[in-house]
Amino acid sequence: MKTKLILILLLFIIFIPTACQKQSTEWQGSISEEDGVLVVKNPIEPIYSEPLFTVEEDLVIGETEEGDEPVFLQVRGFAIDENENIYVLDMKEANIEVFNKNGEYLRTIGKKGEGPGELGLPTTILLLNQTELIVSDASNRRFSVFTKEGEFKRSIPYTMMNIGQIMIDNEGSFYGISYEPDPESPRYEVKKYDSSMESQYSLGTSPAPDPHKLELFFSLIRFHVAKDGNVRVGHPKEYSIKIFNPEGALIRRIEKDYLPIEITQAEIDEVKSEFPKKYLAERELIIPKYHGAFRAFACDEKNRLYVGTFEKTEDGKGYFYDVFDEEGKYINKLPLTIRPRIWKKGKLYALEENEEGYQLVKRYKVNWNIE
Repeated sequence: MKTKLILILLLFIIFIPTACQKQSTEWQGSISEEDGVLVVKNPIEPIYSEPLFTVEEDLVIGETEEGDEPVFLQVRGFAIDENENIYVLDMKEANIEVFNKNGEYLRTIGKKGEGPGELGLPTTILLLNQTELIVSDASNRRFSVFTKEGEFKRSIPYTMMNIGQIMIDNEGSFYGISYEPDPESPRYEVKKYDSSMESQYSLGTSPAPDPHKLELFFSLIRFHVAKDGNVRVGHPKEYSIKIFNPEGALIRRIEKDYLPIEITQAEIDEVKSEFPKKYLAERELIIPKYHGAFRAFACDEKNRLYVGTFEKTEDGKGYFYDVFDEEGKYINKLPLTIRPRIWKKGKLYALEENEEGYQLVKRYKVNWNIE
């Protein structure tokens, strides 16, 4: 009996490292320095072959009984504070609905109008240092600043008409994608602005489409301001994401080998259906053979980078995300049926729709399989 028990224990000890080896491999990439910039080159395969975490639906805001009016009309974004209160910006209602971490309604901030503290066409909501809410108002061409309790504090006017995907860092500096209508070289630029919305410098550019042609599947430059204050910038024409420090210096570049995803005829037909037939007939169509290297990317609170690819899951309901650690090493290929918008306190938040087409704000608990 004792001999049999010892044999079982030996087999168990041998099996454990074998099983772990199937889960992970030694990183096959490289880190080198090129002109003072650290370049992290990643292979196609990640370190961990199995998903590193699963998600579990934790909260839904916006559900209604049959026949009820929708809670939200046109959500453009939301912010989460340290107490996990949720601030939902509704562009059509021109206000902010506030809910606590249990999804209970607390208050409404702002109302439609042109006066101080009123909103015309709000498009972005930002949270500055956990104390102030900043709302970008496209029609009134200003930022309106409120306390989290709803008190209007001040306005920050801006003159740019063509700025999108606005983010803010811990110092109160803004970042956005600006359209530059240069006759010689029309382009989009990722720019940094000071707290008064004065342009500071550019962090990257991508060409604007030819107005006389219709470029289906046009790729726009992307960026994300991480918790560490550094800014990730990349264009989907290649799998390369640059990291700039708050002073605008390029400090790191993350690259990855990848297999391009071919654009299907069904995808082409779907995109074309969004345009009037006359519009299509009047323009030269430009249709690439492959999708770009990625759709978008974002960072969590530990500065891990999540890159949404165009590779669909087997059931066609989701996409794969490439996950990189803070150093830039490719650690996991993760299937997700949701599109994360915000990571906060080990949870992620997403904007989804129900069967009736009503918008829902959802929170998911993230269950990691490793430390």
